Amino acid sequence: MPWDALLPEADHHGLGPLLRAHLADAGVEIPGHITAALQDRWLQQAHRYAVRHRVLGEALRELNNAAVPVLLLSGAALAQAVYADPVLRPVRSVELLVRPTDALIAHRVLRGIGFCATDTRVAIDHRDLPGLSKTVDGATVSMTLRHQILPAHPFLPSLGYHELAGRSQPVEWSGLPVRTLGPEDMLWHVYAHAFTRDIFHLGIRLISVADLVALTETWCDEMDWDVVRQRYGRAFRALPILNVLTPWPARVVEKFGWDLPARSAGVDRIASMPTWSAASGHDVLCPPDWWLRVCYGTGGRADRLRHLVWEHPVRLVVGACQAAAFWLAQRVDADRDLGSRTAGASAWPRPTSYVASSSPGSLRCVSGDFVVRSRGGPDGLQRARRLHLDESRVESDAYGAVAALPPSTQRPREAAGRHQQEL
Repeated sequence: MPWDALLPEADHHGLGPLLRAHLADAGVEIPGHITAALQDRWLQQAHRYAVRHRVLGEALRELNNAAVPVLLLSGAALAQAVYADPVLRPVRSVELLVRPTDALIAHRVLRGIGFCATDTRVAIDHRDLPGLSKTVDGATVSMTLRHQILPAHPFLPSLGYHELAGRSQPVEWSGLPVRTLGPEDMLWHVYAHAFTRDIFHLGIRLISVADLVALTETWCDEMDWDVVRQRYGRAFRALPILNVLTPWPARVVEKFGWDLPARSAGVDRIASMPTWSAASGHDVLCPPDWWLRVCYGTGGRADRLRHLVWEHPVRLVVGACQAAAFWLAQRVDADRDLGSRTAGASAWPRPTSYVASSSPGSLRCVSGDFVVRSRGGPDGLQRARRLHLDESRVESDAYGAVAALPPSTQRPREAAGRHQQEL
């Protein structure tokens, strides 16, 4: 691969800092402009890490003051716990696992310290609340609140705070009492996030493979591998298959006595994020053998055949239904918004804030201008209403679905008043 093509690929896969470090360790002769580009990327990541560390420290301190316990997930936790230098692990978004009853309180606390809502749409009953972000010193810190580490799935455990908190471990963060997933649960989370999240695309970001190798090597001796085999068997069986992408350290191979597969063709299929096409569609319906082995942790031929004819088709159907439901919810939102505009409220833009509810009358306001998406309603589908109510007038601890709509300007005062009368 040409040097000029290598850098964009490294950026896409989140491997820029690791690439620089490994090239330096190997003593590889690098063209001058590539050395300068890698150094620039390193300095940028160092600045982003410094800002993220400071901003997240403030957020964790405020959440602790509000008596909202959280677990630090994914990249931000791994950067601190298993990488020699946290700058080596870029982080797109800081993920926090919270109790369902604390989700909206945490969202409000973060908004109170300067985090703003992003444009992300969130599906009904999704594990995430709408994303938040905050820009400090030119660096943007994105934050995601979750109440489950994985979406609901018929074949995979979707664990929440209550199941994972008792097995959590401390992680150093400026002297704050911060906890993250235990080693066994972290292994499962990273594996499942990389290989089971989106069944319609066979590509992954290779930083996930680097995470699996780093955490396995770092926690090799302290991890309870019997628990991993029993609780997360498919993840354990998939680990040696990753040798087709990167060689496992000798210490790990000797510990488990793995008979590693040869590093051969097929790597190109997993080393990028392919777009949908007729060729990729065939691979999605009938995955290559290596992908079937790493995605489902399959063993012999009979086991792979069972997953190919049973679990894989069921996952495709479930995934298609979930995608269709999300698309339909978006269309309903768009149609109702259009209906409101054509009914004489053309000046009303889409609201920017969020509310969760489990019934039409059970709401918690996050800010003054928000969307309510309730589970009830005569049409059997979640209804969206724009309201302008002060938080002191709307209180409930109920947690339900959360809707997010793109940011916009405030609607005119007279339009807001007219809409209040209609409600």
